[in-house]
Amino acid sequence: MKSGLSFPAYVGPLIYGTLLAAVIALVLAVPVAIGVALFISHFSPRRLSAVFGYVIDLLAAVPSVVYGAWGIIFLAPTIVPFYRWLFENLGFIPLFAGPPSATGSTILTAGIVLAIMVLPIVTAICREIFLQTPRLHQEAALALGATRWEMVRMAVFPYARSGIVSASMLGLGRALGETMAVAMVLSPALVVTPNLISSTNPNTIASNIALSFPEASGLTVNALIASGLVLFVITFAVNFAARAIVDRRKVGLNAHVFAQVKLNAHGRANLDEFSATIRGFPEVLDAYVLMGTTDFMLRIVARDIDAYERFFFDQLSKLPGVQEINSTVALSEIKSTTELPL
Repeated sequence: MKSGLSFPAYVGPLIYGTLLAAVIALVLAVPVAIGVALFISHFSPRRLSAVFGYVIDLLAAVPSVVYGAWGIIFLAPTIVPFYRWLFENLGFIPLFAGPPSATGSTILTAGIVLAIMVLPIVTAICREIFLQTPRLHQEAALALGATRWEMVRMAVFPYARSGIVSASMLGLGRALGETMAVAMVLSPALVVTPNLISSTNPNTIASNIALSFPEASGLTVNALIASGLVLFVITFAVNFAARAIVDRRKVGLNAHVFAQVKLNAHGRANLDEFSATIRGFPEVLDAYVLMGTTDFMLRIVARDIDAYERFFFDQLSKLPGVQEINSTVALSEIKSTTELPL
């Protein structure tokens, strides 16, 4: 190679820059995407949510070069005063140690552009998953006196957890492989630094290949191709880890059984005792009673309760203090709606 570096010394800073930019994008994009998706699916008026949905889908189709041009022409100069403020007030933190870039072409700017690029993808997937939450779960929580936010926290988020992970990993894959937007925004160098606002920035693998390949020759071409293989391995590892996480979450979702129970004044103690007894079964991971005054939600979490399900509800119906079981969501019903592919 012309630089005289060994391949590990050459590709190491590129791996660091690729992961750093992708992590910045994910940290910025995922919370906003979940909030926007939740607003569209559960809080906004129906007509307004349709408009927002169209806008999100449209943003997902914008070419990356447009985001890159917006980042270098508008975002980078605009954000320079903010970088100065970070350096003056938070310069003791290594991430903002400075000196701040005068042009705004930093790894943080590249991460913000990547976050805006992956935001529509993550938002669109989360929105569809939130809308698939069984209506019975949501109505049961609201009927027990939960506020809208408590219903989302207890019914929507547990159901959509694996889908949120899938959406986040899809966005991470987009950020890892992005080329033109990063190449247009970033002023790169082969360095490893935690400083996010200086003019000396680590490069990403995809951006380095795009910028260096036209003038490469000899061993440099081989090094660029090998670095592309490294990027493939990173992407494969991310997807493999995401699938493992989703599969583990899927097992947890498929092993939930709910019962909405109406009790008399003396039934709560019996229901607590019943849930404590259930926790002693070999396949049961947990059993607990959710909020209520006269109406309660009994939730059973287990690895495999096919053999116990009918027994549980037969015993629950005979429990002293139980006036009625208004609704139950059985394991088989949940299985058909939680097979969310990565």
